[in-house]
Amino acid sequence: GLQSFVTRCIALEYLHIYTPEICDDDSTADELSLLSDRIHWCMQLVHLSCPMLDWATWKHLSSLPTLLKLRINQGCNDPPSLSKRDIVNLSFLNITSLSFQELYDPKDIVTIMQHSQFPSLKRFKFEAKYISSEEAEQLFHVLSHCKACPTLEQISICSLAEGFLVPLNSKHLTPIPHFLCFTQLRTLKLTFYNYRIYLENNMLLQAMSSWPHIRTLEIKDSDSSSEVTLCGLFTALVPCPQLRRLRVPINLATIDIDPDTEPI
Repeated sequence: GLQSFVTRCIALEYLHIYTPEICDDDSTADELSLLSDRIHWCMQLVHLSCPMLDWATWKHLSSLPTLLKLRINQGCNDPPSLSKRDIVNLSFLNITSLSFQELYDPKDIVTIMQHSQFPSLKRFKFEAKYISSEEAEQLFHVLSHCKACPTLEQISICSLAEGFLVPLNSKHLTPIPHFLCFTQLRTLKLTFYNYRIYLENNMLLQAMSSWPHIRTLEIKDSDSSSEVTLCGLFTALVPCPQLRRLRVPINLATIDIDPDTEPI
């Protein structure tokens, strides 16, 4: 009966809910409202994977000291939007892993990040079908201001759809300066098939000097050109002895090292 259902929900620790990508707007809104209502019964959640939630449920989750891992799969092509009138500031004290996947419209996720703090966060993953350059820059900014600078170890941000054309006069994305504050960073993976990521010698050296524990750095973008030279690359490798995997675009048009005097 109801008492048994409530008892089981209260004790539930691991919950995974999947929704298909193509959804009917009305039925999806009703189902997500019902889902949010049921999640409110769960008081001992440790790992939660589910579709997008309303603000009341985000507030509920922020009050759970047991919650360590949260993954949001937006799932629908046109998911219900968050009501802006319900926005509150949230603090997720113990979440160590935060993941957003299958995003068709990232603006609500950026809004959530703007109003949230994650002081224990170690792993952050963001995967969108497409994100505008403005939203991407907002995401970089809010991630660097969510109180995770001393703890964050892994960042993976992807914009996967290659079919969206980028204007010729579009600005480069600048994630690296935002991420210099993450002193414990071990892994940084940036994939933007729609945009160019700005990186040059001094910025790469500053980044590697700021991340003494870095082991993996991968940057994939839409531009085959680069301002990082071979000399700049090898100079940047000096401060990061733990680096094991490096993939960044390099400018090979100008060879600025002499292998006879500067052994590789």
